[in-house]
Order: sequence, then structure tokens, then C-alpha cells
Amino acid sequence: MEEIIERLKNGVEKGHPIPIYYQIEKKVEEMIEKKIILPGERIPGDIELSKSLNVSHITVRKAFSRLIEKGLIERIPGAGTFVKERKKESIPNIGFFYILEAEIIMLRRIEFTQRYLTKYNYDLKIIGYEKDFFEKVDIYEEVHRKNLKGAIIQPIITDWCKEALIKLEEKNFPHVRIGSGIFIDELKAPLVRGDDYQRIRDALNYLWKYGHRSIGIIVNYKNSETEKGYYNFYLEKGKKPERKWCMSVEFSGPPDKWEKLPGAQIARGYLDQNPDITALIVEHPSVCIDFLKQAILMGKKVPECLSIMCLSDWEGMDATFPAITSMYLSDKEMSESACDLLFDVIKNGFQKKIIKKIKYKLIERESVTAPSINSENLIKK
Repeated sequence: MEEIIERLKNGVEKGHPIPIYYQIEKKVEEMIEKKIILPGERIPGDIELSKSLNVSHITVRKAFSRLIEKGLIERIPGAGTFVKERKKESIPNIGFFYILEAEIIMLRRIEFTQRYLTKYNYDLKIIGYEKDFFEKVDIYEEVHRKNLKGAIIQPIITDWCKEALIKLEEKNFPHVRIGSGIFIDELKAPLVRGDDYQRIRDALNYLWKYGHRSIGIIVNYKNSETEKGYYNFYLEKGKKPERKWCMSVEFSGPPDKWEKLPGAQIARGYLDQNPDITALIVEHPSVCIDFLKQAILMGKKVPECLSIMCLSDWEGMDATFPAITSMYLSDKEMSESACDLLFDVIKNGFQKKIIKKIKYKLIERESVTAPSINSENLIKK
């Protein structure tokens, strides 16, 4: 109590152009905001304070009335004047739905999403789901049961998932998609994804500048943007790659499943069949490491005889020998872009279809160089 009076004495200046009641009001408000006076704590009453400050009772009462109107203090009959206990405001929740088999990939995005939402007074509810989730769960009932204000959703290629997302759009529930461009022509909710088409072109341009003309590629799936970008690049260069230079592994699942992929056999078979390539681009990190190991075991010097690069950056890519040049997609940029789009949908609803493509960044390491003129893999002019 004495500290409050002393601070007010030092903070109130008589003869100042700012009215004394306003000075008292602002000083008390400042002490509450800085938690010098805590909720529930008693403060001097207007009569007591007017005597201590040697100002009129009406002046102090006017200051206190304004503080009461602001909900900062309250008078309790028979007890005195107190800092008002503020009701805890409920923090709105945003859901983050992701498929569990992609957990390692999504964990950093979830972390960055949580950090970004916290700055805007949102909390994050994390919902990992299995492949049959959308078949078993009514997504619209689920978002309401979890009391979500909006959602960031990683979709999967199933009809159940598509129908669930269409239902959310029809019900105008705010959400955005993050990840691949599946159902890109059938949904209107905003989408945040990596620019896979530009990624492969940047990788090819990088190798081309080094002098590589016979460039092989190992993609995850046939007819993907990556594969289309590869063939379009060669078409624009007026050249036609060998059909056997492009191979798809047609595989999916979590990292532990990728480890069971017969990558060594695939790599040896591909490299035996394509001795003429001078550079190789691999889409998946696990497969890329398999190719690097097998190339070295087969006596191919990397990068002198065979340059290798990966279209995704992964933990450990910088620890191989040689370290693998790769394309990096910022999880931070992906997450923050998804949040910004979601904020807009929460405020304005679904306006127009928005597809935000995040650009990959090239990380140069030691696995790429110009083709060796002394090797059997000569540049095809």
C-alpha cells in the first residue's frame, strides 16, 4: 500500500497541463499492467489517496471512476478498492492434421506453426491420423468437437479425404492445405506447397552449367511434376533424353518403410543399364544415399565420373562422403505461409483459389562437379 502511494506521489505533478485525475488514472493503469499491483490486491481508497496526495477527493474519484469503467479496478462495499480479477480469455485453437507416416517430415513444420500462431494468440492442437481416418471420422464434426477456429490439413490421395475437404468447404469451415497439390482442380481452399516443377528445373540448370548433358533422374512417381519438368527441360534444350535415364520407384510410406526398399539392387541395376550418364538427380533422400553407396562400390568416382544430387534435403546429407548437393524447402516458410493464409480465410472466408508455391533453395556440397574428360563418361555435345 505504501509503495503504491509513494509511486503515485512521484508520478503526479501538480501545475502540469495534463489534469491530475488523468495522471492518477494512467499511473495506476501502468502499475496494473506492469504487475506492480496484482489482481485481487487492495489499493488505497479515493478518500485515503486524496489525503496522501493532497488533492481533492473529487479528483481521485474521477480517476477511479474511469479505471472502474475500464474494468481495471472495483469497489467492494465494506472491503475497499481492489484491482479487478480478470477472467482468463479462452485462446482459440487451430488444428494441424497430418498423416502419421509423414511424421518426421511434418514435425518441424508443426514446431514452426506453433511458434507463429503463439505470436497471434492462437494455440495449436496436433492431430496425427492413419490412412483410414477420413473414412472413419466425420471431419466437420471432429473440428467442432475439438473446438477449432480453423485448421491446417495435410491431405492424402483417397476419395474419403477429398469428400471430407469438400464438406469443410461447403460448411465454410476455415482451413488451408499444406503439402502436395493433390485434388488441385477440385478444391478451393488455399494450398501451400513446394514448387516441385521449378525445383527440378533449377537442379537441371545447375548441372547443365557444369557441362552435364546426359543427366539421369530417379523420381518417386510417374507423371509427377518432377518427371514432367525433366522432359520439358530437355525439350526446351532441343535434346531428347534416353527413356531409360528416367526411372520411378513408385513407393511411399514413412522412413522405416523406405529403409526396406531394395535400394541397393535398384541402384546397381540402373547404373549398369546407364553407363553413359554423367550426372544423376534423385528425388528421395534414402534412395539417393543408396545410389551414392552403390556408385562408389561399383568403382565410379563421385563426383568426377558421376555427379549426384538430391531433390530433398535430409538430416545426414551433409555427412556422406562426398556430402550430397540438395534442394532445401524451408519448413518455416511453409508453416508461416499456411498460417497467414488461414488468418485471411478466418477473416474473409474463401474468396478465390490461392496456391502458394514455396521456392526450393540449392545447397551446394561436394557431390557435383564438371564431368571428367578422362572418364569413360564423356559429355555429349
